[in-house]
Amino acid sequence: TPTWDAVVSVSTDAALVVGGGLLASSMRQVDDLVDAGLQRLGQLGQWGRGKGGNGRTDQGNPSQGELSGSGSGPQGQGAEAAPPLAGGGAGDVPNNIGTLQRGNINANIVGGVPQGYAGHHLVGVAEANRFPVMHRAAELGYDINRGSNGIALPTTVAESAATGLPLHTGRHVADYERYVNSQLNRLQRRYDAGRVSDSQLPSELGRIEDNIRNALLARQVRLQHADPN
Repeated sequence: TPTWDAVVSVSTDAALVVGGGLLASSMRQVDDLVDAGLQRLGQLGQWGRGKGGNGRTDQGNPSQGELSGSGSGPQGQGAEAAPPLAGGGAGDVPNNIGTLQRGNINANIVGGVPQGYAGHHLVGVAEANRFPVMHRAAELGYDINRGSNGIALPTTVAESAATGLPLHTGRHVADYERYVNSQLNRLQRRYDAGRVSDSQLPSELGRIEDNIRNALLARQVRLQHADPN
């Protein structure tokens, strides 16, 4: 017949076994929850992975993919990068930062500006600023001081007569301003009608610059009243 001490001993051992089993079971549940949580974090890390970015990778930097701007998850799809401007060089400005403010066009004219000559803006600063399409072009990278919008012209009547080049001194005549305005007004109308897109603005502005240059050199439009030619 088991003694009371033996019963107590057996009962205590059983309780320890049972209690240990419950504790072990609880620990396994905790481990399972931790594993599930880590797995979930790994899945969430994939949403931040952009094209070419790391997202949540071996580098352990979850923010890298979110900054890449384009990717397979929701973070990458938030903002689509604008397509690069095409043709003509109007968008060939770092970070697509353009301007309609007067600057040193002499430094950008191919071949430079000889002494006794001055750089002339074919599309004038004052004219350009009147047209919304030109402000849009500047937002996309058009720089009114770029070389293709410039021409080196003599500043004296004698040099103008000797070379046959248009004289550049003093205020432009109204006919020249009207000619430039007509070119830009036509571009504005076509842009507003959807016949010219943002990506086509560089080539369109390149054509306008060429038109004005050719008209000046062909004497179809005069820049100064004192021009001897």
